[in-house]
Amino acid sequence: RLPDEYFALLQRKSKLGVTIERLGFGDSKFFEESDRVHIPHPHYAFRFAQGHYRRMLLVDGKRLLHKTDKGVLYTEDPVFIGQLTAYFNEQWYAHM
Repeated sequence: RLPDEYFALLQRKSKLGVTIERLGFGDSKFFEESDRVHIPHPHYAFRFAQGHYRRMLLVDGKRLLHKTDKGVLYTEDPVFIGQLTAYFNEQWYAHM
């Protein structure tokens, strides 16, 4: 379970004009019932996905934080970023 502070940060960033596209993996019933997942703002979009769970944060298409079994990794490698971006887009557009 993500802390409430995480969602407060998403709300603040959305209001500042940061575009946030978020995929949620797991139990769809949780996402349907959880008010904190749905932030009513034009810069925030959320979709439920059923693919292989990946935790990542991509900034400006150039900087990536990615969760692995060994911890959180940071990269600016365009090939690796391209692979995870393709995965995200595949999941994002599959659940429109």
